[in-house]
Amino acid sequence: MRPWALGALVLVFFQVTTTSSSRTVETLDPVRIDVENADGDVDVTIEGILTRLNEGCEIETPSGSVYELTDDLPLAGVRAMTTTLAISCGVTITATADVLGEWWLIANETDFTNGASVQRRLRIIVHEGAIIIQLRKCEIVTPDGGRHELTNYTNINGIRSIQTNLAVSCGIAVQVSENVLGEWMLIAKETNWLNGLTVDTKLPIIFQKGYSNETASTEEPPSTDVNKLENKVINTEIGETFEVTITRGFDHETELCQIVKPDGSWYDFGTVIPGVTEQSTHESCSVTVTVLSEEFVGQWMLIAKEHKMLSGTYIETRLPFEVVVERSVQAIPQNSATVQENSNFHIRLMEPTDMYQTCRLVAPNAQALNRVQLDQSATNSCAYIVNKVTEEDNGKWAIVYGNNILYKASVELTVTDSTYPAIDTQVISLTQNTAVNMEVGPEGAVYCRLEDPYGVVVFDGFGRCILNIPRVPSSYNGHWTMTVEPRPGVQMSLAMSHADLALSLSCSVETSSTPRACKFRDPQGRILVAQEGVGEDRYSFHGAGISSASGKYTMDCGLRITSPGVEDLGIWRCGVDTEDDTRYGFLLVVCPWLMRNETIAATVETEPVLRPRVPYISTTPGDSVEMSCTIPSGIRYCYFRSQNGTILTATPGVSNDVFEYVGSGLEAGECGIRLRDFSMNDIGQWSCNVGTNNGSLPEKSAHINVYGSGTCCVPLGYRRDANATQLASIPNSTLKVETLLSLGQDVVLKLSADSTCNYSEEQMSASLRLQSDHSAILNAYVGIADQIDYCRFIRSDGFGFTNELVPEGYVFRGPLSARQCDLRIVRPRNVDFLPWIVAARITGQESEIIARTPPLEVFISQGNSSFFVFRLTLLCICIGLLCLSLGLMFSSKKSRRWTYARAAAVRDSIRRSFRKSPPLEAKPAISSPQAA
Repeated sequence: MRPWALGALVLVFFQVTTTSSSRTVETLDPVRIDVENADGDVDVTIEGILTRLNEGCEIETPSGSVYELTDDLPLAGVRAMTTTLAISCGVTITATADVLGEWWLIANETDFTNGASVQRRLRIIVHEGAIIIQLRKCEIVTPDGGRHELTNYTNINGIRSIQTNLAVSCGIAVQVSENVLGEWMLIAKETNWLNGLTVDTKLPIIFQKGYSNETASTEEPPSTDVNKLENKVINTEIGETFEVTITRGFDHETELCQIVKPDGSWYDFGTVIPGVTEQSTHESCSVTVTVLSEEFVGQWMLIAKEHKMLSGTYIETRLPFEVVVERSVQAIPQNSATVQENSNFHIRLMEPTDMYQTCRLVAPNAQALNRVQLDQSATNSCAYIVNKVTEEDNGKWAIVYGNNILYKASVELTVTDSTYPAIDTQVISLTQNTAVNMEVGPEGAVYCRLEDPYGVVVFDGFGRCILNIPRVPSSYNGHWTMTVEPRPGVQMSLAMSHADLALSLSCSVETSSTPRACKFRDPQGRILVAQEGVGEDRYSFHGAGISSASGKYTMDCGLRITSPGVEDLGIWRCGVDTEDDTRYGFLLVVCPWLMRNETIAATVETEPVLRPRVPYISTTPGDSVEMSCTIPSGIRYCYFRSQNGTILTATPGVSNDVFEYVGSGLEAGECGIRLRDFSMNDIGQWSCNVGTNNGSLPEKSAHINVYGSGTCCVPLGYRRDANATQLASIPNSTLKVETLLSLGQDVVLKLSADSTCNYSEEQMSASLRLQSDHSAILNAYVGIADQIDYCRFIRSDGFGFTNELVPEGYVFRGPLSARQCDLRIVRPRNVDFLPWIVAARITGQESEIIARTPPLEVFISQGNSSFFVFRLTLLCICIGLLCLSLGLMFSSKKSRRWTYARAAAVRDSIRRSFRKSPPLEAKPAISSPQAA
């Protein structure tokens, strides 16, 4: 950089703003108008104040011209509004490209209370598209390291601030003198609306003595080229160390290395700087920085001043690098929240902070910030209210605060449709003019909010709603609104660090019972129990542990994996044990730097796969036997199907004399049953079938083979009568296998009817019938429920599906609201005519009810039978003629002559049979002698 001569006037940016010294100026929050998204005219007003008298309104154009607001305002696209008690000054702006720029609406007023003259100024920014950068403040760093905020009244040794606009973020006017010698830095602190990050733009300014007329050298100083490298962002933590290097050029000789700290202080290499160590390498300049404190957070600069030996010129290479330390904190609500459309979303920090003045809210949709207001009831907790949320507000919201170290509290917001039906309706009878103190709402409610018919919040807290009214007024009669949050699930998230190639898994859950432990299961099935401060090989545990607030507990635990390998990729499970039960969650973990390898990517399971715990089981009759399968996903329903068609639906906490559920629960992805008394009826291949929670995946199935010997019951749908020509069904009956030689050989069965093996059907009816269009209709009706959650269909070959994911060739007709599970089979095949199993779950219950359809009887008509006999006869004739032809070809000449003669005789005989015989002629009468 060329040095400046003393006495010269250096104008970084200069603008003159004239205001009356006797008038107090108040600057209001700016208004921004997006031309692309604005709809026609936009009204901009300055609200009226009852204690002030309006003395006139003015408008300042982007070019700096000032006009008095009148009805004949000579500005295209800008019209004056009528002033009232509520509006001191106002304009209507037609949002077009003709009015782009920065406008000022000015209200000149007199305060009745003290007679003072006040000027209120409202900045109006008309722009194309969304402005994503918002200026927070300007700062100047002096040569002695002092940092000062630039305001309208700043004047440091002849350096003063100038007014900013859309084109200039920060600006200063400098009268160069001895007082300003040294290294200065101008800093513009801005906020990116899209991601909420703070951007510090820094402009170094160096003033040093130059060459005056009296001491000027005959040789001009060497020119210096400045090479500015791209800014480098370093995410780190307090106490961590990193290295920054400027690479040496081909013919460059380094003459000086310098480093600039975030406070603006400059140091030459060779100076002792705490936390900064020079590196002796072949590079131009290299340093190692240890982040000792918050003062190390911010914008740095490494400078290498070099001499090009071939050309003799000088070059100055500047490498700016920013040290960022970001820490996660908890927000309320924690991790995620579900809010109905057009409702208000409340968000705040879980723990108050002294740095609340630095708080800002980051939204996934920049336009949503226009609907955000501060919640004055919890200022120290950085509380915000987002009014009337929409579907565009879905995504991650975050509260960010801090001066140097940034603290971020994130919440994933889900906005539901406002037409979503109510879960339940409860009728409560109250007696007028009496006191009421009672609990209402579901027993297991985690959070409850109760509003009276006028929208007044009566209760808002954890647990069931408490209705406490000293005296019931008549106005309480009507519809109340109760909002109840369901049982919260386990929330899991994944963070990656490319710098040290590490993964961080976090697991948290809210519960009303005390959490006790946290454990992880990797994709290979290994269990890792989280203990704070305890590490195992490449795994270390961390987290906030257990916290409590308002009667609710929060368990937060984490697992850090250093140098992750292929065995760490896949679906992880997190389990949180509480005094009452265990909560589970699942998360897919992948590493981009490992998944680039196609061989590794092919081995990673990115979707849940159902697997049996033990695929082969051998047991003896009379013993109990367990069958189970697992899947890395929450399970909605689970059932087992035997080879003979028996269906057993497994539900945690529900058991009978035949079987019971075993496992950690459907939420854990475990489906299992224990047959209490194993019999030969249970031999064969079983299938374990599950449906996942989200319903987007088809039904999963895995097979388990059970071996044994003895006597068993086989449910068959047909019997054959020795004297019958068709199959007849045996409804609700089975056959008993009395003799079974062994598995793997020919099986000899002696069948007899056995009523002890009858299939039990209750509470649900099902039927199967054939339609005139050759399709089939399966009808099932639940007669004891108000509402059902889903229908499940199982074909005779074991293929199953639900009404939510129907395969091709089938059409679900329902409807669930009418408690019907109707299925249309478009083109039925043989397997579709056999008995079906239909299952349904009643809303509010854990177990299922099932029904079995009788087989569909298909009779063969008499016409079809005659047609079959005709075809068989024709086939026999053709075969006979073929045999005769072959015989003639291979017989002797004499035999062929005889055969030809016999065939000709047969032919002639057949021909004569078709000819008419000639009529017989009458013979003449002969007289006897006696007659004569």
